[in-house]
Amino acid sequence: MSPYTETEVLPAGYQLSVVANAASSGSVRRVAEAGTTTQYNPTAVPASTTVTVGPFNTARVYEVQSDSGLLTYSKAVTESSTVTTSSGMAAQITDESGTGAMVFGTGATLTTPTLSAPTVTAASFTQTVCANVTTLNAGNSLTIDANSQAAIYSQLTVAGTLTVAGELRVTPWPN
Repeated sequence: MSPYTETEVLPAGYQLSVVANAASSGSVRRVAEAGTTTQYNPTAVPASTTVTVGPFNTARVYEVQSDSGLLTYSKAVTESSTVTTSSGMAAQITDESGTGAMVFGTGATLTTPTLSAPTVTAASFTQTVCANVTTLNAGNSLTIDANSQAAIYSQLTVAGTLTVAGELRVTPWPN
């Protein structure tokens, strides 16, 4: 087989393994980012060996060059414990939605989220829930049980049924 060069994008959190059989040899080299003058030296892939690069926290581009024979290579995601950024994790997840940093369930702050059919239910709370929701459309629900308090600091429009377990106090808001 004639010598050849192929370019591979290595996503964040992945590793690239290049394999040379007994009749093959070549090299793998990182390609410099656009706009930089950095030059990376190739790493030899001698006959009957495997060279692995990665994983890294950011995507990188590599050239795989065959000097003789056929090199085989594969990209594989590594264990998630090696990924340390949201973008690195996003490269591994195929069904994510939205953009920005990852959010976990304790103390999370969301900026302008879209909730398609929110239901808020809690055993006991005194806090602002759905701060900018002013209309509760039919098919959605807001449940406030007898041990909780809810304050609405603006107008509340309910299309459908409003159910309150316990006492409902309505106080005019000062204009």
